[in-house]
Amino acid sequence: MALNLKHQLKSDLLKFEYFSIAIDETVDVVGIAQLAIFFRACDSDFNIYEKFLELVPMHDTTISKDIFIKLLQIFFEYGFDLEKLVCLCTDGAPNMVGRHAGIAAKLRAEIEKVNPGSSFAHFHCIIHQQYLCSKILKMENTISLVTKTVNYIRGHPLNHRQFSKLLTDINNQFSDIPFYTPVRWLSLHKVVKRFYLLRSEIILFMEMKGHNTDEMKSQSWIKDLAFAVDITTHMNDLNLELQGKDKLITQLSDHIKCFILKIKLWKFQLLNEDLSHFPTCKELRSTVDAHNVMNFSQYERQLELLLKKFQERFNDFSSFEQQFSLFASPFFFNVSNADESLQMELLEIQSDSILKAKYLEVGIPAFFSYLPGKFKNFKKLSILWKQLSPKLKGDN
Repeated sequence: MALNLKHQLKSDLLKFEYFSIAIDETVDVVGIAQLAIFFRACDSDFNIYEKFLELVPMHDTTISKDIFIKLLQIFFEYGFDLEKLVCLCTDGAPNMVGRHAGIAAKLRAEIEKVNPGSSFAHFHCIIHQQYLCSKILKMENTISLVTKTVNYIRGHPLNHRQFSKLLTDINNQFSDIPFYTPVRWLSLHKVVKRFYLLRSEIILFMEMKGHNTDEMKSQSWIKDLAFAVDITTHMNDLNLELQGKDKLITQLSDHIKCFILKIKLWKFQLLNEDLSHFPTCKELRSTVDAHNVMNFSQYERQLELLLKKFQERFNDFSSFEQQFSLFASPFFFNVSNADESLQMELLEIQSDSILKAKYLEVGIPAFFSYLPGKFKNFKKLSILWKQLSPKLKGDN
């Protein structure tokens, strides 16, 4: 069956103008590094093809040279034409992203040999990037206690049963608390939110078990927990926007730009003790008496760090801003900013009232399939940008 799939893909490659590759290095349960390779392409009818190619065991070292050699072997086996490779998506590991010796740099140099001046692009996986940004929030003190407590309750069957019974006995709306592990970091917001809502019951249970709960009961720690609930909820909302099939790269870029603007707004509001978009913090503040002032402006500093990290991590998107704008809004793009090979076609497209009506009716990317064949350069560019994806396949 594997040979049939390989043969089918080889025949499919003939109809693709461009293709992209995504690679992700993981370690299996016996400690062997595995290189997962994914393929994505778009045909002339703007249909997207996504396939998992290979899971390649790396028995020796996993430096960039080793991975690069394996990758070229796969390209040769499948008959990939490097002239058509326009994008590589990787995680943020040094062997992937090194400026001179990383996989992306080596692959770019190889492509330059067969296609000088190539528009090859390298993106760090957008989901991984978001996770790395979240680590700058410095919530370790809060999260470590939450994780330790939850794992104590969930990691021991007797404790788990007793805690569930406690919640049932006091008629709590919840019957359990979610388990958390850093490997499943996307579950973090659910865990901290449930922990916050069950904090009184958790404190009661831990005291019944003879544990000291002074830290959990301190106002400063509860404030940190409330902030963690709200900011991880915001991060999770962004993650949901970034996930899903058939998301265009321009849409993903828009979500990131919007989130950066949100952080700027939240920073300003927190400095002024405005908790409009931090409902958990707002609810917590409402529970204290008028003589016990509870301020949250201190968290503006964490948002400043988060803002800088997002701007740094997603800087590769900003370098493609002009191309994204041309792809997403061809009728409103300044023709003088377009490549000379596109300018005449773009003027004709912008002057065609029927095409503009179709664009307004169906939007992108469907609009590009209605372009007449005479706009070959613009259609070719549209195919290239539609199949780009800054996500590893497993993050869909």
